[in-house]
Amino acid sequence: MEFFIFLFDYLQNDIPTFAFLAVCMGVIYYFLFRKQVYSLFDPLLIQLFSNVISASTVIFCFLKGIVEYKFLVSFILTELALFAGFFVFKPISAQFPTIPPQPLRISLKITSAILFRVAAFLFIVFQLYSYKQIGIPLFSDKSRLTLYEGTGYIFYIIGTAQFITIYLLIDKLFRKDFFVNQLGNLFFNVTVLLFTVLTFILSGSKSNLLSLIVAIFAYVLYSPNLGISSDLFEKVRSKLKLLFIASVFFSIMIISITAGTNLGNSILMLLYRIVGYGDIYVMAYHDTVLQQIDPAGSFNYLFGGNLFSFLNHFLFLDIYRPKVLGFQITEIIYGDDLGTGPNARHNIFGYIFYGWAGAILFSFILGLLLGFFRNKLYSKLPKNIFGSLIYAILFIQATALPSDAPFVFNELFYTLLMFAILFTISYLLAKMFLISPAKSGKDGF
Repeated sequence: MEFFIFLFDYLQNDIPTFAFLAVCMGVIYYFLFRKQVYSLFDPLLIQLFSNVISASTVIFCFLKGIVEYKFLVSFILTELALFAGFFVFKPISAQFPTIPPQPLRISLKITSAILFRVAAFLFIVFQLYSYKQIGIPLFSDKSRLTLYEGTGYIFYIIGTAQFITIYLLIDKLFRKDFFVNQLGNLFFNVTVLLFTVLTFILSGSKSNLLSLIVAIFAYVLYSPNLGISSDLFEKVRSKLKLLFIASVFFSIMIISITAGTNLGNSILMLLYRIVGYGDIYVMAYHDTVLQQIDPAGSFNYLFGGNLFSFLNHFLFLDIYRPKVLGFQITEIIYGDDLGTGPNARHNIFGYIFYGWAGAILFSFILGLLLGFFRNKLYSKLPKNIFGSLIYAILFIQATALPSDAPFVFNELFYTLLMFAILFTISYLLAKMFLISPAKSGKDGF
């Protein structure tokens, strides 16, 4: 039942069948979502690719007698429900924005400048502190999540501060404010940029450059709401293509260093990782596995990570937090706690906790949320850099809802909490600079 045994014993001996299924699924998904994917760099494209591999894996396993008919039917119905929820909201109109962006008030301009410095400061300080405490992830034999386990809130402070810093750096570059040498701005900007590049390398993460591409795309997508030229994407398309190619080589290099292997094996491991999008179906679509899952309520699984940890810590509660679902499944399969596991994809999660009918409703709700955050929220947020930043956070995070809803909800909790805290601090500091009542009144505060 081990996933890699499946790869060698079944897939490797019948690659044409799996490839044929993948092509068929790819064509189906293409015609369904061709108007919803806004670019080659849209994170939804990666999500859809994982869905294609997942669907191909489930059908392939059914044909090989590994997955029962009832699981195949459940997968198809939940996938269709996900689509139905997603298509409730229409794609972003090409005619945006309908309301011209308003000039950013001076107090919010100062808030933005302070937010960048506060976020960058926290990012640098806590990142260096983490290197001192746990070492450099690139040279560790542990996964990044395992390495940061037990470090408290440092992991989330670094993650949120880093994203805000990078996003505001992107804004500076596109607005051509990056090289303005005023009050040490240029030196600070260059220092932060170089430090960010260094941490990309030392993080040991294979997807850092890809995450940067997605962040740039989210900014460009929202840019008409910022009063920036609507043809901005055409101007950066070639640069994003080069960055995408670089991200592939970067991923291979990181695999080679962390796994201590040669180039050929690194490429093979990357291909295995791509096929591995369907690993949870091979491992979990078995009654003997599902019966051993911790029967804690679905709410505990969906929010039992960061939210319950926060409530237990600060309100002195004792809410039960079950082990991550993917970790449990790996432990059941391998008989040992490996500290890792597959993503809790919506089809599996819904089936385990809500049964046949409930799984369909659960997938529909996730699709609805995904469509709302991508398409509806676009026209509802403020047409300024803060609206852009909030949209980017929700737009990027929500894309992973079908793959791992518990992870997304827990990531969003700390990300939005940290953003709210940093924004409040920056806003209050900005107000301190605006001590003139006349100026304050002019700004509308």
